Amino acid sequence: IGSQMRILVVRFSSLGDLVLTSSPIKSLQQAFPQAEIFLLTKGRYLDIAAGLPFVSQIISFDSETKHKGIAGFFKLIQELKTFNFDIIVDLHSNWRSFLIRRFLSAPQKIKYNKRSLARFLMVHWKSLKIKPKHTLELYNSALRKLEIFSTILPPQLNLKPEDSNWGVNYLKERNVFPGDYIVGLSPG
Repeated sequence: IGSQMRILVVRFSSLGDLVLTSSPIKSLQQAFPQAEIFLLTKGRYLDIAAGLPFVSQIISFDSETKHKGIAGFFKLIQELKTFNFDIIVDLHSNWRSFLIRRFLSAPQKIKYNKRSLARFLMVHWKSLKIKPKHTLELYNSALRKLEIFSTILPPQLNLKPEDSNWGVNYLKERNVFPGDYIVGLSPG
């Protein structure tokens, strides 16, 4: 596979889901080592996206400014067309990512199965039992459509030294040291 291959990965948000994309991105990089991998995400997540390994270029979806509204969104699509992607990997699976898949030409287009209906039924009909699958399992299932059968790779985020140092200092100031247990809660 030549170095001209371009892969677009679409994941607009949110912070945790964006970090999880590092797993399928690494699988793509292993399967297509010469490819350029582009990541399309919302502008507010650019700092996190910059820490994802194996991404050649980050494309910002500025939904509050440059790409606001229907006209702005179609401006984004026109911008994306200039890249001539070979593969589009939709890891968001919403109406915006559907339109991107629909209006961009690429020999291969895949999306992950969000299982929206199953989740809806589990929430609203609590007696309905559906085996839960982790997002990484669903991302990996999508990659099988590209004949990528790798094991699920752990997510990875490369922090800038100043961010890592800030975290260490933050914990020290609160008397939390290596070996201590930290419990994180994230309701919502």
